[in-house]
Amino acid sequence: MIELKFKTAEATESGDYYQLHFGEVGESDIEGAPYFLIQRSLDDEDDDDLFYIETHGDNMIGHTKILKATLTPGSLYLQTKMHSWGEILILFETIPSTYSMLEKVFKTMFEGIPA
Repeated sequence: MIELKFKTAEATESGDYYQLHFGEVGESDIEGAPYFLIQRSLDDEDDDDLFYIETHGDNMIGHTKILKATLTPGSLYLQTKMHSWGEILILFETIPSTYSMLEKVFKTMFEGIPA
């Protein structure tokens, strides 16, 4: 299992485009700063339910299916179809208002995917 820890969590929703981003406080614009993001576009019918994952390292960048996804205050668990990634656990800090937005975007992004 890949485990990553971050200080911040953000959710973005723009039309049919959704993103969860995890990083460090004040370092989002610094080249090489640790981060993890997962994106999904619901407007592309030909995407085969693929999610785009990217991290600060070169070892986790690309599209994959998500087999399971669970969000709790403080963690995001993903089970991917990609053998080299397998399971990913993101630990993060958040406040209730931020978690509320994360949860809203999460529910839309991962609709139909088992928890």
